[in-house]
Amino acid sequence: MADRVAFSQRFRQEGETVCQFLSALLAGKCDFGSTLTERLRDQLVIGINNPGWRQELLRQCPDNTATLQQVEQSALVLERAQIQHQRLSEQSPESEPLAVRRLKQKPMAVATANETHRTRLLDAGKDCLQCGRRKHGSTERCTAAGKVCYECGKRNHLAVVCLAKGCAKIRDQNSRALNLLSSHSGRDSLSDSSGRSVQEISLDSISAVDLVGNKAVVPVRLNCCEVEMVYDPGATRSVVSETMWQKIGKPPLEAAPALIAYTRVPMETLGKARVKVSAFGRTRCLYSRPSVSAVFYPRI
Repeated sequence: MADRVAFSQRFRQEGETVCQFLSALLAGKCDFGSTLTERLRDQLVIGINNPGWRQELLRQCPDNTATLQQVEQSALVLERAQIQHQRLSEQSPESEPLAVRRLKQKPMAVATANETHRTRLLDAGKDCLQCGRRKHGSTERCTAAGKVCYECGKRNHLAVVCLAKGCAKIRDQNSRALNLLSSHSGRDSLSDSSGRSVQEISLDSISAVDLVGNKAVVPVRLNCCEVEMVYDPGATRSVVSETMWQKIGKPPLEAAPALIAYTRVPMETLGKARVKVSAFGRTRCLYSRPSVSAVFYPRI
C-alpha cells in the first residue's frame, strides 16, 4: 500500500525529463498487474508538473482510449518544443515579445528631439543675454531688439536664450552682489527673509556688496524729482521701479539686455531710459532701467 501511495504522489521534478520521470514511475513496486500501463498513463498526465503541458495532453487524449505510448509521445513532443524555444530565446538579444518591446521603446522622433535639446550656458560678462552672441559694442544694435520670444511670449530676446523656459542658463561666476535699495516713499522697497531691507542680487556685470549691513543714504535728484538713495559705490547698473519711472516724467524707453538675479531668475524690465542725475555736486545723464518688481541704484 505504501508503494502505491508513493506512486500516486510522485511528480516530475524540476529539470527531470519525461523519460526520467517515466522510468522513476516504472521503478516502483506497486503490483498493479494488468492495470500497470493504464496507471502509468494517468500518473504521467497527473504528475507532469506543467499546467500548460497537462492541458495540451488532455486536449490530445480526451478519453480513456488513449494508450501510454500515445501520451508519452505527446509529452516528448511538448518537451522538445520547450527546449527549442529556450535555445532560440537565449540566442536572440530581444527575448521580449514584440508587443512589449513596442511599448517600452521610445519613438525615434521623440528620442531624437529630447537628445538634441541642450540648455545653453551664457557668460553674463561676455555674452549678450538677448540674442546669445558676444556682447555688442555701444553702437551696435542687438538683433533681438523688438523681437518676441516664441517660448515665453515676451519681447526683446530670442527663444534660444529664454531663461524663463530653461532654454539657457547663466554660467556660475564668482561675482559680488548688488544691494537692494529703497526710495524715500518706502513703497518701492523689498525685504529678505531676515527682515532686512537689503536683498543681495547679482545682475549682469553689477558688483557691489554691503559688508556690514549699514546703509549710507544720500539725497539725489532724478530729472526734477528729489529722492533718497543708498550709496552703493560698486554698482554699474541702475534699476528703478515703474512707479519711480512714472514719477520722473516717463522718459522714453529703449531696448535693454535682460537682468538676471542671483537665483538665475530673469528680472523683467521695461527697457532703459536716459535720466538726468544730480548728486555730490555733479550732474550727469545716465541710463536707468525701470523694473516692475524692484528698485536698484548705482554709484553716481
